[in-house]
Amino acid sequence: MKAVRGQGYDTDDTIVYEVLLNGKPALLLVREKDRTASIFWDEGIMVYKISGILSSEEAVKMAESLE
Repeated sequence: MKAVRGQGYDTDDTIVYEVLLNGKPALLLVREKDRTASIFWDEGIMVYKISGILSSEEAVKMAESLE
């Protein structure tokens, strides 16, 4: 059995990017309106998220530093 997960977001003002995080797939959501970014990735059964008032570059850099 494979688990499935999803993430809700405002489709009118959120840009979604599929990025590589240390060679692994991650999902980056950027909202220009309120200058927030969120990045999601998983390690086996654990799902991680970094989110806040930061640039997409800062979110990726923070996530990469945790691996």
